[in-house]
Parts: sequence; C-alpha cells; structure tokens
Amino acid sequence: MIRRDLPAVIVLEAPPPGGCGPLGALDDDAGEQLALAADLPRERLLAGLDRIHLIDLPGCGIGDEPWLPDAARYNAASMLQREGNNFGSCPDLRGRVVLLAGHRVLRAFAPALGLPATLPPLARVAWRDSEWVVLPRPYGRCRWSAHRAATGEVVRAEVLRREAA
Repeated sequence: MIRRDLPAVIVLEAPPPGGCGPLGALDDDAGEQLALAADLPRERLLAGLDRIHLIDLPGCGIGDEPWLPDAARYNAASMLQREGNNFGSCPDLRGRVVLLAGHRVLRAFAPALGLPATLPPLARVAWRDSEWVVLPRPYGRCRWSAHRAATGEVVRAEVLRREAA
C-alpha cells in the first residue's frame, strides 16, 4: 500500500560533472528542466521529492567517465533490501512512489524487481507495496523531448500530493 504521507523518491543516474548545487540531487540543470516541465519553481520541486543518485560519482556516464552497470545494479539491489536499508542516505522505498529517471536506472533496477529492462517511458509498475514509474532522464535528448509534458505532469502530481499530505 502506497503511503501518501511520504514524498515520491526520484532515482537519478549520477551527479553532473560539475557536481550538484548545495541542495543535492536535482539542484542542477536537470532539476531546472524537470521543474520547467512540471511548471514548478525548482525549490518547490526539490522540497516535494526525495532525491538520490544511483551512483554518487560526479560525471559518471557523461563524456569520458564510464557508466558502471555492475555497480549500478549492486546499488539498486542494496536500495531494495527490505530490512535495514543501509544505502547511505537512501530513504526507505517501501510504500513509496519511486520515479526511475532514465533507461540506465531502469536497467539497474530491473533484475532485482523482476522487470524487463525495456519498459517504455511513463510505464507504471506495482512491486510489493511500492509503485515504480519509468521517466526519461530530464537531461536526455530524444525521449525527454517526446515525453517532456507527460513527465512534468507525473512529477507535478507527486509534488502536489506530498504538499497536500
């Protein structure tokens, strides 16, 4: 059962090469793009979502930095541990809406969730007591452009749900 009093959790790939701003994940250009799509000020977006990077290495997967699929799968499985989630500052995902930002994040979680790694953007899946939503990366080019408005609606609805709780 989804706990409506808890904010949605957005799982992003990794921090950008220059790192994030002082407010952490999404305090960057990706957060600005997502806030624009959701028609919300960035500060309101940041306050309305729990945010975490799957791999916490600045620039991982961008430019010459390697994306580490094995590490990403390991981290995703660690985040899903039911008892005593000890993945750093990761919030407990039980009973939450979890937004997976990008196909690489989906592919990292897919084995542990028993899902195909090819779900389309905006797919919603129930797993145990959580709801998982596949989003395009807010800084991707192809899928982000095609699904920008619908992604903004999903994120806006989650922020507003949190504010109403």
